[in-house]
Amino acid sequence: MTLAEAAYKEIQRGAGTDHDQMVMGEIPQVYYIARRIHERLPQHVSFEDLVHSGVLGLIDAVRNFDSSKNVQFKSYAQFRIKGAILDSLRELDWASRRTRDKRKHVDQTIAALTTAFWSVATADEAAYAANLDAILRHLTKTHAFPISKDDQEGIARAYRAFYWYGPGMNYSARTNLAAPATYSPTGAGTYWAMMTQTDQAGQSLSYLASEARFAVLKDLESRNLIVPVVGNFSGPTALRAVGAYVKDHGATVSAFYLSNVEQYLLQDGIWDRFCANVGTLPLDETSTFIRTGNGGPYTRGPRVGGGVGNSTIANIRQEVGPCSQ
Repeated sequence: MTLAEAAYKEIQRGAGTDHDQMVMGEIPQVYYIARRIHERLPQHVSFEDLVHSGVLGLIDAVRNFDSSKNVQFKSYAQFRIKGAILDSLRELDWASRRTRDKRKHVDQTIAALTTAFWSVATADEAAYAANLDAILRHLTKTHAFPISKDDQEGIARAYRAFYWYGPGMNYSARTNLAAPATYSPTGAGTYWAMMTQTDQAGQSLSYLASEARFAVLKDLESRNLIVPVVGNFSGPTALRAVGAYVKDHGATVSAFYLSNVEQYLLQDGIWDRFCANVGTLPLDETSTFIRTGNGGPYTRGPRVGGGVGNSTIANIRQEVGPCSQ
């Protein structure tokens, strides 16, 4: 049971079936609004608390909605959800106006220092150049890959971005080396955050968590067993070619990490093509989709909040069965 469903059941007081459906139908919107607000808040503010407040606002919206007002319920619910979340945040705001003004001044100072940081060229250019040269030689000489000039320039841009941003790289990072919209070396969504993430039992999850885990990935890389494929998930070639290769080698697809790519496939109305492509892969009863849900209207599978810590899994065969018939 999700947090939103638990909150709903906790305060449900005999509402009718229609009310039940109205609440459950808008729970994804609660997650979406809570996530958008949470992205702009300090890390100590609990996302789950925002969701809980949003659900309360949603249920209040169901109870008080008046269809005679000629207003769509979805719009009305959005207003009440956001209002409930903001009200809960105001209740948590213990600081005086003077304290908040000081905090604002500190934030402005941090922003100014961050801007100054990004305006200074990285000092050790020789190390960057030497590493890049080693990378290109390893690809073109050791492995004799026919890499075009454009591809080599692309590798250089990508590597320089990693070199420039360091562990603070996040989704706002750019190959033109512009400062991210928000920068915190250890903030949410950074490479640092992903590499230091733990599960609920406190166990580290990344390939950098131990020497043994790193050795496994390094061994796969050294034997060219991690193969990047560039293609259109809904196109006629990429996924089907991967499936044919795996099938020819007597293997099955055990896991398919989707991130939130289905959001874009659904928005463009081409998810069914993707589904049909996946149906051609060699699958068994353990083959698994791994998703990062954003809680928005285009989320497939369980409706959960976004972020690295909110992944869901699903059986591939069960989901794509109708597409492959």
